[in-house]
Amino acid sequence: MKHRWAQALSAAGPLAIASAWATILWAIREYPGYHLLGHSLSDLGGPLSPDPAVYNVGLMVTGGLISLYGVALLLASRDPAASAGATVFSLDGVFLGLIGYFHEGTAPHVFLSMWFFIEAALGCFLWGIGQRRRLLWSFFYQCWAVATLAVGLGLTFPSTAYREIFGVAAIDVFGLATFFQMRISQRRHPAQPTRASSL
Repeated sequence: MKHRWAQALSAAGPLAIASAWATILWAIREYPGYHLLGHSLSDLGGPLSPDPAVYNVGLMVTGGLISLYGVALLLASRDPAASAGATVFSLDGVFLGLIGYFHEGTAPHVFLSMWFFIEAALGCFLWGIGQRRRLLWSFFYQCWAVATLAVGLGLTFPSTAYREIFGVAAIDVFGLATFFQMRISQRRHPAQPTRASSL
């Protein structure tokens, strides 16, 4: 039963990626004076935006999809570390939804925005630790989490928007990798539940 729910909810992963980029592009289109070099993505939902609801509501929807995908990973996981990573990733979706609610200009916004990306890296790292029987997957996830966090925090970007776009793309890679990992496992073991320890 769990593997059926995991398979069904896994569709939320690609949908979250599509939702995120659709939100960003639509919000930029509705903000004629917006420029990636002079703004942050949060400005799209700030008080100076002509239509901040486009960005903020989009973040809430995307956050919900990320949380559902985290539940799919949790259902597909049997290893404690992978389960912890999936739980963290699911909570990360809650953080994104809160970023949309506490938009730019509100007190919690900066804290939520920073920890959204840090928490995503932590979830990826823990998920990698949980891939004990697949060393290449384990190595990839752990290295990806450390590398993207180091680049995101240590590298100088042209603007805050570019730093945030890098973070979004890094999370997308994790989402797509885990999605295809689950699909590969389902093809190899069609009659068995999808489990992180068997991926």
